[in-house]
Amino acid sequence: MSWKRRNCHKDICRKAREPQPTSRHHRKPVSLGGATNDRNISIISNKKHEAYHLLFENDTPYQIALKLNLIYGDPDYEFVVVRRVDT
Repeated sequence: MSWKRRNCHKDICRKAREPQPTSRHHRKPVSLGGATNDRNISIISNKKHEAYHLLFENDTPYQIALKLNLIYGDPDYEFVVVRRVDT
C-alpha cells in the first residue's frame, strides 16, 4: 500500500482528485505585448493563477527573478533569466 493511501484522509484525497476550475494564464502578459495564442497560454488552476498574480502581478521575467532572489529564494542560489532563442 502506498504512503498516500495509508496516510491520506479519505475526504482530502477525494477532494484532491476532483477536477479543479481552471483559467487561461498569459505567460507573457497582454499588457506587456503578449499574444493570445497557444504558445503564450497555459491552462492552470484558478488557485495557482491567483497565487501567481498575487506574488508577481504582471512582472517581467527579470523582475520575477529579482523577487525570487531577494525575497523567496534560498540565499545560496540565484535564479537567472536567459532569453530563449528560437531556432
